[in-house]
Amino acid sequence: MREWSLDEIGTTIRTMLTEDLYLPLDPAAIRPDVDLVDDLGLGSLDLSELRGLCENRFGVPIAETDFNPVHFHSVDTLSALLAHSLGRRPAPAA
Repeated sequence: MREWSLDEIGTTIRTMLTEDLYLPLDPAAIRPDVDLVDDLGLGSLDLSELRGLCENRFGVPIAETDFNPVHFHSVDTLSALLAHSLGRRPAPAA
């Protein structure tokens, strides 16, 4: 399995938001702490699609219990969840 740095995970998520979910932004303009729902306007279907994109791209499942507003709040929180799933960091608080 490929080794992902936390920065690479965040960059990949920002790219998915713009290329796969069609947010009309430059990926570099998406702050790591921006609220995916309140600030970027993602809805529940967008978050479900983002979950699937992350599972496919990073090769790890996201458990139903982890598919929640805490972990899908921002690029940072989602990156932390994925880093944990990839064995790179301690588990994020839920």
